[in-house]
Amino acid sequence: MATAKGSTYSKNAIIEIFELLWRETDDSHGLTANEIIERLEEQHRSHGDDDYKAPSNRTVREQLYWLKDNPVLGRTVNRLDASEMPQLRKRCSDPKPGWYMEPYLSASEMRLLADSLMLSRLNEDTLGDLENKIAALSGGREGQPREASHIDAYEHYNNDFLHTIEGVDRAIHEGRVATLDEPSPRFPNGRAVRFQYCDYTLGGALEPRRWRDGNARWYTLDPYRLVYNTGRYYLVGYLHHKHYPTTKPHEENLICFLAERIRNLYVLDPAKVPVTYTLDRWRADGSLRADDQPSDPNDVLDPVEYVRQRPYLVTGAAVPITMVVRRGMLGTVYEWFDAPDVSESGKNDGDGNPLYRVVVRCPELAMLWWILQYSANGDVQILSPQSLRDRLYEAGCRLVRQYRPEHPESGSSQSHA
Repeated sequence: MATAKGSTYSKNAIIEIFELLWRETDDSHGLTANEIIERLEEQHRSHGDDDYKAPSNRTVREQLYWLKDNPVLGRTVNRLDASEMPQLRKRCSDPKPGWYMEPYLSASEMRLLADSLMLSRLNEDTLGDLENKIAALSGGREGQPREASHIDAYEHYNNDFLHTIEGVDRAIHEGRVATLDEPSPRFPNGRAVRFQYCDYTLGGALEPRRWRDGNARWYTLDPYRLVYNTGRYYLVGYLHHKHYPTTKPHEENLICFLAERIRNLYVLDPAKVPVTYTLDRWRADGSLRADDQPSDPNDVLDPVEYVRQRPYLVTGAAVPITMVVRRGMLGTVYEWFDAPDVSESGKNDGDGNPLYRVVVRCPELAMLWWILQYSANGDVQILSPQSLRDRLYEAGCRLVRQYRPEHPESGSSQSHA
C-alpha cells in the first residue's frame, strides 16, 4: 500500500496498521505497539520516504483499540496476552503476544479453496495467480506455511474457462432482483446464453463441434446452475431446440454441459432471445410442467440434487433402483450416491457374509454404466426394475460375444500354466 513521502499524519497510520495486522499476524502471532512503529518506519524507508515520522506509541494503541471495537471489512482485531502463551504452545511452536488480526480463512478453509483449483482446466499462470489471491485474502503472518502449495496445470486446458464461469454467473444472477438504483428488476427471468461446445482432437486440443457443412455449432441454453460432480464442473440448463428448430419442448432438453469444454460464451439480450423456461417450471423430479400448470414452490427442481442423483451425467428421469450389496460395497455406495436407503436384507452370500438392501434414485442408463464397473466380483446385484436387469443381461451377452476366446481350450490350458 503506497504512502506519500513525508506523510506524518496519524490518520493515515490506521490504514497501514490494518495492513500490517492483515499481512503479518494471526491468532498465534501478534505485534506490540512498538513493533508496529518499527515496521511502519522500515516500510517507509524502503520506499525512500526518509522524512517519515511514525505515530507515537499512544496513538498506535488508540488506533488498535479503535480497530478492535470497530471491525473493518469484517476483520476482527484482538490482543494476545503473555498468559495465553502456554496454552498456544500446545498447537504452535512459537506463539508471540501482541495485537493480531484473525485470519479471514483458516488454514483448512484455504486448503479447500486452493485444492478446488485442481478441478479447473486453467493454464499455469492463471492457477498461480489464483493461488496467490487466496493466500492474500486469507492474511496471516509472513513466512508462515499459509501459502497454497503449487498445483500443476492440466496438460490440456481451456483458456475460456474463467470467462465461461463469469458469463454464466451474470446470466443467472445479474439484474434478477430489485435494488435502490433499479426498483424494478432488469432481468426477472434471468438471461439465456449461447456458446460453442468442444470435443478433443487426436492431439488433445479442444475443437468446437461442427455441422456436416463444416460450420461451428452454437448452443443456446437457459442456465440454471453450475454444479460440481465426480471431479467435473457442469452447467445445468434447458437447451433450446435440441434436435431441430421445430422440436417441441420436452424433458430431454434438460441437459448438462461440461464447463471446461464450453468456449465463446455470450450472455444474450432477453428482448431478442428470452429465457424459454425458468427453473420453477421444472418439477423436482426433472419433469416439465404444462404451460397451464402453476408453479409450486414445494416442487421445484434442485440442480444440485439433480446432479447428485446421477453417478454419470445422464439426463432423463431418476427412478427408484433396488439392489443388494456386500458389506465391502457400502463405502462405494455412499461415495457415489447422495442419499441411499440402506438396510439389512436378512440374507447372506455363499460365504455367510451379510448382504445389504440399497435403494437409490438414478436414471437407468447411468446405473447401467455404474453397475458394470462393479460386477466383476459379484459384489452387487440389481433386484429392480426389471427393465434394468434386462439391459444388464443384454450387455452381458454382448460382452460374452465380444470377448469369447477364439480357442477356449488353449486359453484354458494357459490359465493353468
